[in-house]
Amino acid sequence: MLIKEIREPNFVILTLNRPEKRNALSLELIKELQAAVRVAEKEHRVLILRGEGKVFCSGMDLKEAADVDQAEVLGNAIAQLFETLHHSPLITIAAVHGAVLAGGVGLMSVCDLAIADPDTFFGFPESKRGLVPAQVIAYLINQIRLRDLQELLYLGENIDAQRAKEVGLIQRIIPKKNHLDEATKVAHLIMEGAPVATKLTKELLRELQPPLMTTALHFHHLARQSPEAQERINSFLR
Repeated sequence: MLIKEIREPNFVILTLNRPEKRNALSLELIKELQAAVRVAEKEHRVLILRGEGKVFCSGMDLKEAADVDQAEVLGNAIAQLFETLHHSPLITIAAVHGAVLAGGVGLMSVCDLAIADPDTFFGFPESKRGLVPAQVIAYLINQIRLRDLQELLYLGENIDAQRAKEVGLIQRIIPKKNHLDEATKVAHLIMEGAPVATKLTKELLRELQPPLMTTALHFHHLARQSPEAQERINSFLR
């Protein structure tokens, strides 16, 4: 199983369970996560998303992305997963630790709230791989200041949890051993709100700041099909 699921009254905990691959987003993992979210929507109000092992999520599975025939399918699947979480009636909480990179930042950013361990680091190495983090940009452009986003994307440097909080990537810094307790506390606070009012509030926020995913995918595929992307991804995988 690529997703470990724990069900509690009114909320569900989903854990990315591919630690040997740093929880990289393979096509199989994406499909399992999307299916688990759809099931959770029928029974719960809040979803907590975590990662097994030392890393929350290292982003797209570059081994699959190196396959030209698979690359477009994988890019579209990630976009669809992000949109599923973004528009889900569930209130979603990402509890992240270790490394949160590239599409992993995207996965966190489409959740409503994010809690990080003090030792967590965040980064966008895409430019070094000849790629464009287009699907992620579609959401972050509405969440953090343009200059902060440009610095993250152009420099490709990792930032720590404190800096991530300063720019608005995360809301709380909590030691990993207390993640679940804090996320559970937040979940219960959310559930004190009236269900319909909370759901409508999320819908309104999404309507006011829609992601430009069609445009984003165009730029993702342009970069992905370039010779430099193929060369740099293959070099990274050697």
